[in-house]
Amino acid sequence: MKQIEGYVTVTKDMIQDYEELFGTQSSLSPAFPMIFYRELSVPWTFDASPVHRKQSCRCYEAITCGQTYRCVATLKPRMKKGAYAFYTQTLTGYTPNGKEGFQCVSELVVPLP
Repeated sequence: MKQIEGYVTVTKDMIQDYEELFGTQSSLSPAFPMIFYRELSVPWTFDASPVHRKQSCRCYEAITCGQTYRCVATLKPRMKKGAYAFYTQTLTGYTPNGKEGFQCVSELVVPLP
């Protein structure tokens, strides 16, 4: 398992970037934290481009502009099958009071060299 931790503050620019892709939002989608990966320097790379197989995101409280989250990103290898490796990548965000604010889980499939 590989892991990285960092802090991400939700900015107006981040929200504008998100809304340029998905339209104006009355409230931010549970998938919004996925853009936090742009602010984190994940230490893992793959020999080939991963395929994003499945994703689930849960927000336990509303994400708001100006809020800072302590983010923990992890990559866990699951298995190798044939010419592919399967991974679970998780991004968990904690509010300043230490409460879990969101969790995004992605299943990745990576072709083996």
